[in-house]
Amino acid sequence: MTVEITSEPRGARRSRLFCPMKRPISNVFFSLVDYRNNYFTSDEPSKIVEFYDGFENREQLIQWMKERPKGVANIHEVEGDKDIIVVIPTADFNGKYAKECRENIFKGLHMIFVESGGKGDFYFNYAHNCNVGIRKAMEYNPTWVVVSNDDVYPIDPISRLTSELKLITPYNTVVLKKDPNNLSRALRFKTFEPMHNAAILKPNVSMRIKFSLYYRINFSMLLTKFSINFLGVWVPKSHLFLLGKQKTIPGIGGSFSIYSADILRKMPDFYDEAFINDTEDIELSYRLHSLGFRYIIADYYVGNIGGATLGLSGRNRTLRGVASSAYFNYKLENDINNRNRHRHS
Repeated sequence: MTVEITSEPRGARRSRLFCPMKRPISNVFFSLVDYRNNYFTSDEPSKIVEFYDGFENREQLIQWMKERPKGVANIHEVEGDKDIIVVIPTADFNGKYAKECRENIFKGLHMIFVESGGKGDFYFNYAHNCNVGIRKAMEYNPTWVVVSNDDVYPIDPISRLTSELKLITPYNTVVLKKDPNNLSRALRFKTFEPMHNAAILKPNVSMRIKFSLYYRINFSMLLTKFSINFLGVWVPKSHLFLLGKQKTIPGIGGSFSIYSADILRKMPDFYDEAFINDTEDIELSYRLHSLGFRYIIADYYVGNIGGATLGLSGRNRTLRGVASSAYFNYKLENDINNRNRHRHS
């Protein structure tokens, strides 16, 4: 059985940041939002850079991110065992990736597909879609909630995962899949040459993007303009020595992760929806690590194509990701300052 629910776009608040008007005019506002978002989502790097030129500093950029609409999220449910519920953001419920999930990879479990990001949806927001799916999943009072990309592929049978979870106490627990690359999340300083460092540390050769001088110069300038001192990357543990004494944290989110329901009850806004399809999993990793939840690696593995369903890859995505990196640095700095104040109080 499939049930469809549509949520209205969120975050459509008026902004006067670049339009000094005595009265807010909704039609003008929305045309400005669309105009700015068209530049942000453009496939032309010069337009993405021009988008950033419209902000004087990090605070103005973050304000725009928080006010940006979240798009429409359509829910499709596939009936199954509700003790373990799988939340799957997708661009096409009827596409080959979603079909493989429901007919093979997660067959037998209750699945909640959150469909968004298709043609004409210019405000797709991954974090928002995950939250929509998680909130729906929690209505069934599950023990575990899996959040998975739709472009995963089977390696171990789902029966192995269900058996593994029966052995784990579902309290304050994040369960991660085993990973042959043995990856960790690492926070690194921008003082490393950004593109060279990314090329060395990315474990997948297909992610080693050859950045032109144009990208290098503009990327470095944007890091400075928006006070980005930390970047989050996937790093094989065998390469951690390249980072020196940097902060490393367990890698959560990404393509596949599992959460005990009690964590989700404590954190109703699980993903921070101000992030725009980048860095939300890094921030979540940092936040869960800071809150002291325990991590367990299950003897279960699914592969991941990576960004296939939405086409989220390449150099332009890196430029768009500057916005989310700026927001992450803002939150990280505030957290560090708060911790220092508590330490000295």
